[in-house]
Amino acid sequence: MEIIAQTHSQSGLAVAAHPHVMKSEWGKNTLFLWENQEIFAPIIDAWEIANRNNIFTPVGLKRYAFLANSDFHKPKHIYSWKTILHCEKDAEAIKNCIRRNEHVALTLYRDGMSGESLRVAPQMAETLTPQPGCR
Repeated sequence: MEIIAQTHSQSGLAVAAHPHVMKSEWGKNTLFLWENQEIFAPIIDAWEIANRNNIFTPVGLKRYAFLANSDFHKPKHIYSWKTILHCEKDAEAIKNCIRRNEHVALTLYRDGMSGESLRVAPQMAETLTPQPGCR
């Protein structure tokens, strides 16, 4: 609570990263806010709803303010979920947009493999190998 208060006192946003179960060695360390959301939900500005290839459906079901990001550690991580904010390019406008969670959208950024690129160049679809379990 003290860290969140200090963040807010410096005009920062408190974002709950990796708030739900992830299959990684770090997952155990990231559930505290989620497991105590009745305490933290009123003071968290946004919850991470997606990163890299993960989508945290329970966050969306709670209808909390949300963000998506790449969880960028390596260059390949740029290809991931992104948040699109429809607001002025001004720090305060961006923070307010995130807090209100109005005019916020998510998009999945892939290296030339968007639906649009597949429609424009259908031959690319033929070269893709379906992942097991996908149709």
